[in-house]
Amino acid sequence: EDTAKTFTASDRAVFETGKPFSVEEHVKAKDGRELVLSVVKAPLRDKTGLITGLVGISRDITDLKRKEQELSKYRDHLAELVEERTTELQRANEQLQEEIAERKRAEEALRLSQLELQARNESLEVINTIADKLHRSLDLRTIVEQAVDSMMEYSKSPSVGIFAVNEKSNCLELLHARGFGEETLKIAARMPLEGSLTGLAVKRKEVITSQDMQSDDRLYAAGQRTLTGEGFRSAISVPLVSRNKALGAMNLIFREEPRLTDY
Repeated sequence: EDTAKTFTASDRAVFETGKPFSVEEHVKAKDGRELVLSVVKAPLRDKTGLITGLVGISRDITDLKRKEQELSKYRDHLAELVEERTTELQRANEQLQEEIAERKRAEEALRLSQLELQARNESLEVINTIADKLHRSLDLRTIVEQAVDSMMEYSKSPSVGIFAVNEKSNCLELLHARGFGEETLKIAARMPLEGSLTGLAVKRKEVITSQDMQSDDRLYAAGQRTLTGEGFRSAISVPLVSRNKALGAMNLIFREEPRLTDY
């Protein structure tokens, strides 16, 4: 019944419009199979042009439609595979880029570490030479003042201070300094060996650096407050070692982060 209605509707369309009509119609065969037919109908006219009937051609395109559906499913599946593969490639590329970046960071860290080690060794040679002079000199103040002047010129540091270890008082005493305010000099006159960046350099007998003095809890609290108040940002504390004994330390204080390769 539904099939008959479909054919009747298409026939009516041809008679009403007087034009050929093409449609895909779904019908059920006698054996129960669903068929898809491509139907083309056209009007038949007499000599006067009056429509007297129609002619129709139908073609079974069931297999063609099935193949089109299969092809559509295959295209959809292929698109999914391409999308998945593209995502995998993007992830692999991101991982590769991260590995390359990590390698570059490691190489840069190694290069900076080597430069820092070289700079520290060179600085220690200079400082140890000064320490030997301090140890042997009878005119300690003159040697210390000359050492401070030399280091300010050598290191381009705006502020330099030299401290000596007072073993009896277990503290550091400021011998000479340049480039500091009065309040800082008062506080630095005597600093504890324990709880200060300078004391740590003396204790370890190695160069200690602070790239951010404001947040570095290794600094002597009172000195940290006055130094950051004067606008200082970073520090290098170099132990003065003679005959494997730390006699004191020299502090180089900067308002900008120093490049150790410069020293």
